[in-house]
Amino acid sequence: MSAFKNLLGERFERLEVIERDETQRETYWVCRCDCGESKSVRAGNLLAGQVRSCGCLQREAASGPDMMGQRFARLVVVGRLASRGGSSRWLCRCDCGEERAVAGSNLRNGNSKSCGCLRVDKAKANRTHGMAKTLPHKCWVSIKQRCFNPANPSYRNYGGRGITMCDEWAASFEAFYAYVGDCPGPGLSLDRINNDGNYEPGNVRWANGSTQMLNRRAVPRTTRTQLAEAVARAEAAEAEIERLRGAM
Repeated sequence: MSAFKNLLGERFERLEVIERDETQRETYWVCRCDCGESKSVRAGNLLAGQVRSCGCLQREAASGPDMMGQRFARLVVVGRLASRGGSSRWLCRCDCGEERAVAGSNLRNGNSKSCGCLRVDKAKANRTHGMAKTLPHKCWVSIKQRCFNPANPSYRNYGGRGITMCDEWAASFEAFYAYVGDCPGPGLSLDRINNDGNYEPGNVRWANGSTQMLNRRAVPRTTRTQLAEAVARAEAAEAEIERLRGAM
């Protein structure tokens, strides 16, 4: 028979031994789990590391990956909550300051992006200026996502390398629109003149795809020259076609 070992006060991962369980014939210890639950555990199972919690550790592992500290649009995960119906639930703090419980699956698939304020803000913006579905407004939203949302796929090429939007434009679509105006023609989109600069007055323009291609930071000098020559040839050919049409 193995010698008796007093485990009172010892800790085994999430379990702390608080008293011996005298109702058991073998050596059992009553343990308090970090989650607050208590459980009677056989001494040998504690010493062998076979029992490390009241069962909450296994439930959490089965309910999905750890999301603590992760950001999902306007939501930042600040705590884990008890699972419900086999699904993990997380306490999230919204950028507006509100907190709400959100299912892990809704965070991962993008169904939950805020406490509800995002939907309200979109509706308010549409009522305010009536331009929520216009190209300038879509550009404004897209730029803010690329610059400020680490979860956005393009963030690493913008906000991730220090590119941002000036405070005035970030806070007000109206200020942004007052500067950029409506798109002046088909096939154009907003471009930064200095590709390493920010979205701010003096550094944005409406440009076509060819101009933006020449402005990409990853294009070598020789390739830029070739692209410029190709664009010039295309423009010359288009001008010749227009001349011939006029002569007919």
